[in-house]
Amino acid sequence: MTAPHIHPVTETQKEMVLDTIGQVALVEQRNNKIQDFIKLKCLFLQQGLEVWQSEYNPGGWTAPWLLKILVTSQFEHSIDATNHEQKLRDEFKRIQSLSGCSCVPFCAPLIQDGEQVVLPIRMPRGVPLNIFEVDKQTTYQLLEILRRSVTGLQQIHRRGYTIGGWADNCIFISEDADVEFIDIKDSLNTSEDIKAYAQAFLSLAEKTLQPRIYQWYRAAANGSTIDLDAIRCDLSALIDLGVCDTLPQKVEIEKGAVIDHHYRLDHFISATSRSQLWRALHIQGNYPCCVSVYQDVDNQWHTLSNMYRSLAKIYHPHVERVLAFGQLPQSDDLFIARDWVQGVGLDEVQTIEVGQPRLWFVQLLTALQYLHSLDIHHGAICPKNIICRDEKATLVNFGIGSDIAATHYAAQYADPTLWSVEGDAEKDLYGLVASFIDAMAPESIKQGSSADAMLRALEQYDKQWLGEAFYDACYKILKFEMRIVPNVSYAKQLGLDEQELENSGL
Repeated sequence: MTAPHIHPVTETQKEMVLDTIGQVALVEQRNNKIQDFIKLKCLFLQQGLEVWQSEYNPGGWTAPWLLKILVTSQFEHSIDATNHEQKLRDEFKRIQSLSGCSCVPFCAPLIQDGEQVVLPIRMPRGVPLNIFEVDKQTTYQLLEILRRSVTGLQQIHRRGYTIGGWADNCIFISEDADVEFIDIKDSLNTSEDIKAYAQAFLSLAEKTLQPRIYQWYRAAANGSTIDLDAIRCDLSALIDLGVCDTLPQKVEIEKGAVIDHHYRLDHFISATSRSQLWRALHIQGNYPCCVSVYQDVDNQWHTLSNMYRSLAKIYHPHVERVLAFGQLPQSDDLFIARDWVQGVGLDEVQTIEVGQPRLWFVQLLTALQYLHSLDIHHGAICPKNIICRDEKATLVNFGIGSDIAATHYAAQYADPTLWSVEGDAEKDLYGLVASFIDAMAPESIKQGSSADAMLRALEQYDKQWLGEAFYDACYKILKFEMRIVPNVSYAKQLGLDEQELENSGL
């Protein structure tokens, strides 16, 4: 076309040119196809290493795949090519060994044609974590994503591998809460892997606004916990028992306010500098309950979380039951919903029948024995936290802790010096004995509520009527001289009759 002269072109020349052009087109087409995989878009390219988005097209249907390609001829040194090829083969072996585990992508056999080694990996569903729209997900969806990711991580660890590849673009999440890890390197130990996992998913966990969840991820991200079983159980419990998506606006703690869509605050009971106690109504169930609200989630989290975990998993007829635990929206406040125990405080009982106080005492003593055996301590036993009705007494307000202890208990009963060095179990026993003496003895005998006043009141009781062994044990408890003997029942250590102990539950 650009020659200054016109030259005749023969048919033979014409056919040769067309054949050459056709061969170039075929070579290009062949280069873009590896067996039945058609390369569509190059995602990564670096000296012999390529990652391609492709589709599998054997005819009739297509499926998206990723191709990790190693072109050995493009490496400057053969030893580099050998090392990278070994890494690719190791990755194939890992994925094959993890076949069947959650969150592990499917891969096809290695392809090797002499010039290149190809590892086909099924394109993960969803989008990478760094572009996943967390704000558009419901609380349930976020919890399900976390549960599936934890389950997959556990299964991988149990096969003897770790992930190691925790970059945001290597974690894929789908709209159906499917999670896949596409860069399983096995380059970390288990503890390091859990820490890296928590760091990667922390922002997602915090969006749930469930303190039981995001506090674990914070702790794990700092390397202070590696307990995957605990978080998986908490996630399952929240999903199975049901949580509500949090309200967008802050809830004002006042009469008529609704907490967690379930609990309506009906009557204010008491408050301290850091907590409030309300009688509430479970709206759907139409039954009374009580709700405790605690300020400053970060400072109170550890104590309240342990208390809730402990009480939520046990049952004792003389211990209150907790119903729910969570964080108030747009706030740093926590709440705990509890069963409403019918009755009045020990110091408000109007009519007392003969034998009732002793029966109540034995019931609560058995409750303490059970709780202490599980390493659960009340920490603030006082007349206000012992609810009595007819033939039953119940310990309530676990977790109020130092607030109530300071206002109703430790400050007025125990010697502060002795109190500070005593064990948790001894404090609970002291509180139980002092509470009954304070509530039952007339003011003329006590002349106050100090430790000395409790001793003076006890000394007015007839040893024979109380029982000498029981009297002596109570006296030692009030003087912090009693040492609890392991594996021996509290009733026996306090000199109570076994028959009396058995009848206390009837």
